[in-house]
Amino acid sequence: MKKLYVWLYIVKKLILKEFKTGKNIPFNKKIWSWSKGFFSSSYVLYGLDGNDPEEYLSDYQENVKAIRLNDGYSEILDDKVKFSEIIKDFLKTPQDIAVILNGRIMTLESSGNDLEISDIVSILKNESCLILKPRYSAAGVGVLKIQGGKQGLSCNSTKISEADFEDLLNKLDDYLITPCIKQAKYSNEIYSDTLNTIRVLTMVSPSGKPFISAAAHRFGTNKSFPVDNCNAGGITAFIDTHTGILGSAVFTYFDGIKLIKMDTHPDTGNPIKGVLIPGWNNVVEQLLTTAEKLSYLKYIGWDVVIRDKDFIILEGNNGPDIKLHQVHRPLLIDEETRDFFKYYNVIN
Repeated sequence: MKKLYVWLYIVKKLILKEFKTGKNIPFNKKIWSWSKGFFSSSYVLYGLDGNDPEEYLSDYQENVKAIRLNDGYSEILDDKVKFSEIIKDFLKTPQDIAVILNGRIMTLESSGNDLEISDIVSILKNESCLILKPRYSAAGVGVLKIQGGKQGLSCNSTKISEADFEDLLNKLDDYLITPCIKQAKYSNEIYSDTLNTIRVLTMVSPSGKPFISAAAHRFGTNKSFPVDNCNAGGITAFIDTHTGILGSAVFTYFDGIKLIKMDTHPDTGNPIKGVLIPGWNNVVEQLLTTAEKLSYLKYIGWDVVIRDKDFIILEGNNGPDIKLHQVHRPLLIDEETRDFFKYYNVIN
């Protein structure tokens, strides 16, 4: 009965999403898309008027079947604190400062001491920038960028008083406070107002061997600020997983029914296509090594930030937003990926 309830809940969410993001295509094409398990927006994104739908993981398969691949362990990926605690022995993670519970600010040290608003303001003077983000949310929802300095405090580039900041913190619940991360030069040159993350999709084959199925680089835009998430208006660029070279970028959420590929950033005009991600081979090697140690998590969407001399893992995702990848290249044309989904009954 519980499984039926969950299934009905998910299907309801999918229906609502279709109404929210659906494209104005002929109704017979919408019916055809739904019969194949795709949103009408995916019909446009994936060019299903000409491309083979059997090469793509459908929205139904992604959101109803694949989401269960980590059953029993998915809470590790859903909880940013728990995931960070598990992987910090293998990979670098943000040094979270505190967690906010019903307005109460507590350090993540074993002492668990409370912090005052003045403590956070003092930290801002040293760090100059802090990120406040929900512990369990996705798609960049609820993220706040707090900046300090001689000019005073600002939240998402809007000036606020210390009293307003205190009122803001008092209203937050289950939020993390973490320092802003300085991203690598190449990423900052493409777009500097957001932290631009890489989503790497790892899978663990039935034999226990991990592999990278796909990777994409997200970049923020003036519309998505303060995050790079595509749901908020960011863009996704293809990554050649063998070389670490960027391909064209696209908006996955856009008006109209024509997908536009961009070789440069839409706001800065700086090149994206052809840019090499520094240290890419090291990223691949370390992610695969860690994925093997965490082989009970068969399906992870890693959020990676490249820094000038290393990289850092922001979080792992149980529902890794396949659109980021499939808008560039269908997942199921890769034999290893197809075999993975077939073995676990995500596809037939």
